[in-house]
Amino acid sequence: LFKRQGLEAAMTTEIFVVNEKGEEFVGEVCVAEESAGVELPARLVFTEYTREPAILRGEADPGRRELRPIRVELRAGERGKVLGFRDYLTGRGKAALAELEDGGTCAMLPGRSLRVTLYVAAKRRRVDKDEERERLIEALPRWSDKAMSAADEMVFRDADGSGVFFQDARRRYEFRCGRRGLALLVALRRESDKTLSLLEDELSRLDPAERARILEEGRRIYAEK
Repeated sequence: LFKRQGLEAAMTTEIFVVNEKGEEFVGEVCVAEESAGVELPARLVFTEYTREPAILRGEADPGRRELRPIRVELRAGERGKVLGFRDYLTGRGKAALAELEDGGTCAMLPGRSLRVTLYVAAKRRRVDKDEERERLIEALPRWSDKAMSAADEMVFRDADGSGVFFQDARRRYEFRCGRRGLALLVALRRESDKTLSLLEDELSRLDPAERARILEEGRRIYAEK
């Protein structure tokens, strides 16, 4: 798991805390059999504490919903006094927090067992370009519904999976394309919509009279073209 997160894997993890003395060694831990398969970084430095109820329960951090929690059972190593640190946390009802290299967090929890919760970025499923374009095609209005569509709709999908589109603002001249052409067309329109949105924002900031003048000039140029 953590090899994929870009962290250094280790059979034993050294635990440190930052206090008034600086960075102090606490002890070492290993992943218990119950959590076999999870790898911790070579060292964890706990710098902060929290009494956030959700974190104390090992649940998702309400302040960072983009991270998913992974609870890991640990065993204390031979060096140091990790169990004493756990007892310290238990007595004060708080968890210790350490930053992970991937931007996540590790929370050592209070309680009878020795455990931590790792908060790591949830992996986003990569959406294939073809899959995304198919989704855009399915969202198009059907050609049979042309009469009911908005006046500015320019692209439609036909019953056989092909496309019907217009290039003129008044929608007088229709063109047709196959499924592949329609996939390219919806991708082009998606990118064009970003530009149109920016232009609309710019126009909305103008004086109404100036905005009307620019729009009229655009219509004139279009008519001449």
